[in-house]
Amino acid sequence: MNKDYFLSRLANGEDIADIGNEVAAMMNAAMAEYTARVEAEKAMEAERIANLESQKRDLAVKFVDLVRDYGMLVAPEAAATLENYTEEDLDQMIAAIDNMFALLTLTMMLGEAQPTQPAAPKVTVHVPKSDDEVLNNFIKSLI
Repeated sequence: MNKDYFLSRLANGEDIADIGNEVAAMMNAAMAEYTARVEAEKAMEAERIANLESQKRDLAVKFVDLVRDYGMLVAPEAAATLENYTEEDLDQMIAAIDNMFALLTLTMMLGEAQPTQPAAPKVTVHVPKSDDEVLNNFIKSLI
């Protein structure tokens, strides 16, 4: 839509208020559709995050159980302390593991960004020629 669109409609005898109401209705419909899309995307993202958090919690519980089972084999008295872990303990462990992977990812990215070391320059050692070699080379060049 541009100025010519409105001029042609006015030239056809349409009222500017009717044209304006039609444009406003289209704009309102577009805004409603846009808002619905944004809300749907937000809901999908919230569901994805909730699913991710649930999976992480399930894995954390399995991890604690595995550590406890392992501990029962090597240090039963220490492993017994893992019997009564709390939701807060799981939250702290999940946060620590998230931080560990964030640090690992950052370290890998920084490692890739490091400039490569240039090859060590070749060092040539100049050994002076003996008098005999100089004389031989001179004679060869004359022949």
